[in-house]
Amino acid sequence: MHESGDQVTQQADGGSQLHEQCQNSPIQQSQLGTRHEPTEENPNQDSRGPHSNDTTFMSCNSDNAGTTNDSSEVHQKTRGPTFMKEIWGRPKDLPRIEIKLDDNRIPISEKTSFFEFLGSLDRNGMYCPIDVESWLKVPRKLKMDMLEVIKERFALPMGLEAWTLRSIGKKWRSWKADLKATYFDPAVPIAEARFQKDIRVREEQWIKLWAYWKSEEAKQLSERNKKARGEKKMNHTTGKKSFAHLRNHLAKQLGRPPTRVEMFNKFYTHVDGTPSSSIVAENLEKMNELKNQLPSDLHDPVGRNDIFAQVVGQDKHGHVRLFSDGVNPTDLWEDIPSRNTCYRINIQQQSTLVRLEERLQ
Repeated sequence: MHESGDQVTQQADGGSQLHEQCQNSPIQQSQLGTRHEPTEENPNQDSRGPHSNDTTFMSCNSDNAGTTNDSSEVHQKTRGPTFMKEIWGRPKDLPRIEIKLDDNRIPISEKTSFFEFLGSLDRNGMYCPIDVESWLKVPRKLKMDMLEVIKERFALPMGLEAWTLRSIGKKWRSWKADLKATYFDPAVPIAEARFQKDIRVREEQWIKLWAYWKSEEAKQLSERNKKARGEKKMNHTTGKKSFAHLRNHLAKQLGRPPTRVEMFNKFYTHVDGTPSSSIVAENLEKMNELKNQLPSDLHDPVGRNDIFAQVVGQDKHGHVRLFSDGVNPTDLWEDIPSRNTCYRINIQQQSTLVRLEERLQ
């Protein structure tokens, strides 16, 4: 993919003159693309470009830039992109921001900027180049650099590095999917692709990614993914909030850990209580029938054969449905926790001992 991108970059040189007229800030070429130099007015301009305060984006090749053809058209002001400037520019002498964890040692996004910062990191082309085909092919050095950036600002608990990188990888894939849905048009020539992009995207990476999307390999992969998506019968209604965050909030409301029936009802229904699909409605009806058969003093705790599993089916190895990534079946209903959990517990205990020793000195 990188080799084909170098070829299409030469094809795009025809539109470089118009593009140069649209650039008003100093730039520096790097191996990962165009790097905007920071300024005194915007010290965090590096990865996000000179227009970080813009709430809208207009193509530079518009004949009527700044005007509208229809005077009756109403423009609704939007919030615009999230850049997390206050975190990127956070002084190093300030204490690192604490990360709240749930009872499964999974980060939750309650009153914290941790998840939002991960989102801004995956949109930073200097650390997460979008012209790489898959997250597995992103260089390890860049992933280690990302962890270093995070640890400089957040008190990342030891043992959560792998979970953090998986979370960034998911956000990175969603970012590329959003870019494709918003800007990509297979009928547009590659030479014009540079004028049809998000302001946060690096030009060289965008041209290479555009060329990849036009390839037969990418088209076949897209069709397979669309088919798999169409076969999905149940879709949650939680939006960007994680299951861990919502489960923690539900536990506070109930005053106890929620059952998976309660979580399923919360995660897969709309605000007005209507199920997200007919399959969800059928499963909820079956779950409620089994729930009504339980003794009044039994709350159906999460387990291998709880009511949710009886209706939906057994959980697959290494994953518990309605729980966040990183929670394994052995962590919840087995006598011996999973290997990853044992490693995480060991690392956390070592970290606790180190802090105790520092206090005693």
